[in-house]
Amino acid sequence: MNSLLMSLMLAISPGSSPPALESCKEVDLRAPGQPLSPLKPLSQGYGRTALCGYFTYLTHLDARLASSHPNQPAKRIDIVGYAVRFAANRDLPRWLFIQHSSDPLSLRFGRWGSSVCDLTKNGSEVPLCLSDPKHANDADYQARLSDAVAAMYREMDSRLGTAYPGVEQHFKKTDIQALYQVYTEKSVGFVTPISYQEFDGLLTSQPSKLYRILEALFFKKCDAPVDPKLFANLDCRNQLLLTEENGFRTQIDTLLNESQPMPIPFAYCYTVVMEGNGYKRRSPLDKECRLHWSLVIGRRKNGSRCEYLVRNSSDPYEAGPPHWQNDQGDLWMDADTLGRSAFLIQWLESTNGNRTDRGTAAARRADF
Repeated sequence: MNSLLMSLMLAISPGSSPPALESCKEVDLRAPGQPLSPLKPLSQGYGRTALCGYFTYLTHLDARLASSHPNQPAKRIDIVGYAVRFAANRDLPRWLFIQHSSDPLSLRFGRWGSSVCDLTKNGSEVPLCLSDPKHANDADYQARLSDAVAAMYREMDSRLGTAYPGVEQHFKKTDIQALYQVYTEKSVGFVTPISYQEFDGLLTSQPSKLYRILEALFFKKCDAPVDPKLFANLDCRNQLLLTEENGFRTQIDTLLNESQPMPIPFAYCYTVVMEGNGYKRRSPLDKECRLHWSLVIGRRKNGSRCEYLVRNSSDPYEAGPPHWQNDQGDLWMDADTLGRSAFLIQWLESTNGNRTDRGTAAARRADF
């Protein structure tokens, strides 16, 4: 099945018993010398654009970048800039919201979500531009930039009106004038605005290519992109988790037990964050699920249970989860409860050497 949605609907993974508590060896990828040690949480660092898939994927790459340059200041790949460039590079239509631009089914069904493996497979031609070092760990700056870009998108989209396939629409001169005013306001603190003449030419020449316009307005060509060779030999793997006893802990523990573990992306119902230990498993198609991407970045024993440390792109303070401990912006969550909420693990591994097919026998690989 060539899609996240169809894989979630049709695949069946055999059940497995949770690992024993003795296997819950402490791991914290934020500790000194670990890949996330220089990288603070950027919760809400993408603002209101719902870029959880991009956040998860690029945080994983940030960790790999940090591990390849130890003892150096934090470097982050620009989340919002990468998302805009990805959508522009794929020449996506303006009606496809950016948070769904990395989902293989989006063009067919309008929207669904994101796929880390789709970003891995189709993002090789998109430059990995670093955030301004002054703002690399500044969640507020990142959120404001994200919101400014999203607001500009909405303004342009609303002035073009309803999108019809195959019908080219154009901006009126009065709209271009009004939009330039919006642009000059939204760009403050981020970029030096282009001239009105350049702006007019940009909107007149390609009115329906909103992602290309956003790229030109807010994201200049980066002078020193991350060397793509750092990630050239990465392959994306999948384990689908469609049963209650779904092997989530077995696969997560396998990856955390690697000699050099990395943050592990997974898709799950975000409702578990708000409901705590009382969470009951939901279908990923249930609107109450709130399908979401996050990363497992640690593990510990806590009394009689094993817990995973989750780095999330949403604000961990918004829900006030009754059973989860907030640890510097990350959440310690019960491993078994979290497993009940999970539907998919996607992780990156190097294709160098002989170990290119790690994981449990229950792992199902899907072509995303």
